[in-house]
Amino acid sequence: MFNRVVGPITCCLLFSWGVLAAPRKVDSPPAHYHPSTVGDKLVYKEDDGRRPMEWALEVTDVQQKGAALIVTLQGADGHKTPAFRYEVSDKGVCKLEEDDDVHEPPECFLRLPSKKGETWESTDDREGYRIKYTSAGEEEVEVPAGTFRCVRVDSECVYDGWTWIRSQWRAPRYGLVKEKEVAKDNEHARADFIRTTVLKSFTPGGR
Repeated sequence: MFNRVVGPITCCLLFSWGVLAAPRKVDSPPAHYHPSTVGDKLVYKEDDGRRPMEWALEVTDVQQKGAALIVTLQGADGHKTPAFRYEVSDKGVCKLEEDDDVHEPPECFLRLPSKKGETWESTDDREGYRIKYTSAGEEEVEVPAGTFRCVRVDSECVYDGWTWIRSQWRAPRYGLVKEKEVAKDNEHARADFIRTTVLKSFTPGGR
């Protein structure tokens, strides 16, 4: 149900005595908080305290839809994962499909522009769950792939006897940089399940 599938775009301004900085291009594309170029590849490290693992995703298709992009991500380097399809724009990121299983309505896990304290919900009537999201503002995050200025979103969902609490850190161009999930058993006195995922490397596509 929770899927993840994430570095800031930097701009260098040159100044000299008596010379104005070069103006920014008005038609520069928005900094999507999601990989959105065919060939972009992300390698993640995942640790749930039992069996650390690595897995990779690659952008395999990008289609323009009005002001948004429809981005498809699939497993790379022999890793078998579902095919995910997302709608990406300057208004946020929403999951549309997972292996042809259409999310209706879409699961929107990032709203832009980010406003600290803003809340919203996503629902899945077939599965019977509701996810509440809260924007936690911007934070700097260091992971194996580097240090990123990220937007953090916290979420909570009660599903099948468990309460899932998740924090995700997303950066422009890269998308998901870090994720931490905690699952609390609501019915039995079992230990909490904790899983942390971090971006190990990012290889840009479009070359």
